[in-house]
Amino acid sequence: MLSLNKFTPTALSCLMLTTCLAASAIADTIENLAFTGTATCGDGRCANFGSGPISGTYSLDATTQTIVGAWSFSTPLGLIASSDALANSSVLFSPVFDDTIAEFYLNSFNPPVFFEYVALGFAPTDTPELGGLAVGQLCTNNPGTDSCDPDYAVTGSPALAGINGTIGSQGPAVYYSFLWGGGAFGASSELGLTPLQAGEDSFFYTMGTTASQCTSQASEILSALDDFTGSITSPNLAAGTYCIGFNPFTGNVDPAYTLTFNTPVEGVTALTSSTPEPSTFVLLCISLGMMAALHRITKRSRKNTLLSLVSRAAVTAGGTATSITLSSSPKPSVYGLPVTLTAVVTPPTATGT
Repeated sequence: MLSLNKFTPTALSCLMLTTCLAASAIADTIENLAFTGTATCGDGRCANFGSGPISGTYSLDATTQTIVGAWSFSTPLGLIASSDALANSSVLFSPVFDDTIAEFYLNSFNPPVFFEYVALGFAPTDTPELGGLAVGQLCTNNPGTDSCDPDYAVTGSPALAGINGTIGSQGPAVYYSFLWGGGAFGASSELGLTPLQAGEDSFFYTMGTTASQCTSQASEILSALDDFTGSITSPNLAAGTYCIGFNPFTGNVDPAYTLTFNTPVEGVTALTSSTPEPSTFVLLCISLGMMAALHRITKRSRKNTLLSLVSRAAVTAGGTATSITLSSSPKPSVYGLPVTLTAVVTPPTATGT
C-alpha cells in the first residue's frame, strides 16, 4: 500500500470511474530525461576507445522539439556536455533514417577544428521521444579536422525523471502512464500557485492502474493548505503499468505543474480525461464535493464549507426538485481522526443515475 503525507479517500476510486482516459499529447510540456544505453564500436578507428556504456541527462520541450537547459553525456570517448565552449544541440528530422534525431555535439570550425556528437534517433510517431532508439550514433572526431566518423552504434532508451507543464482551467486532467519494474517508488508534485492566485481552488493528485482510472494506489488533494505540494511513495511497489497525474476539482486558474520521480520511469505515455456523460455528471460533482469538503473540514473544522459545497450538487430530475442533506459525526471533526459522513436524498423516492 502506498503511503500519503496527507489525505487518502478510498471513495475516490469509485467516483473516478466516471472519468475516461484516452491517449493524447499534452501541450507545452518539458521532459527531464535520463538516457542509458550501450555504445558499440564498429570499426578499427574507435578500437582505442572500445565499446562501453553511454548515459546522459537532458531536457526536451516536446511541443517545440527543442533541447532546453543543460545536458551531459558520459561516453567511451569521454564527456560531451553543454558546459563545453564548443557545445550545441538540435532536434531535426533525418530523411536518411526517417527518424527524429536529437543531436548533442561539440563543434568548432576555427582552429583547433573539432567535431564530435551523440545522436539519438526516434521513430517519427514518437514525438515525446520516450521510446527505445530507432537509431543511435556516437561520432568519433577525425583528428585535425571538423569532421567525424559514426563508428559507434548506440542502443538504449530514455527514462522520464520529471515533467513540467500546465493544467487547463476546468479542462482535461493531466495523467501519464508508465512502466514500473518493482521496488521502492516515490513521486513528488508541485503546482505553481500562490494562495492569493488560487483562493479556494484545489486539485486531485492520484495514482493507480489505468483500469482503476489512476486511483487504486493513492490519492490526495492539493490546495493552499499544503502549498499545492504532494508526495506519493511506496517501499515496494509491485512491477506493472501505472498512471499518475492531476485532476482539477475547482478553479479558474491554469497552473504550471512539476512532477518528479525519485527513480526515472520508462514506457511513458501521456493521458488526458474526457468529459463525463451527462447522466454521470451529477454524481461526479456530488462525490467530488464531498471529498473536497471533507479535506477542508478535517483541516479547518468548518462544517459550513462542507454544506455549501454539497448544496451546489442539488438538481432537478424528472421535473421533481431534489436536495441532499449532509451531516458529519463527530461534529466538529478533528484532523487525523475518523469522520463519518451521511448523505440523505430528498425525496426518498428519487431515482436515476
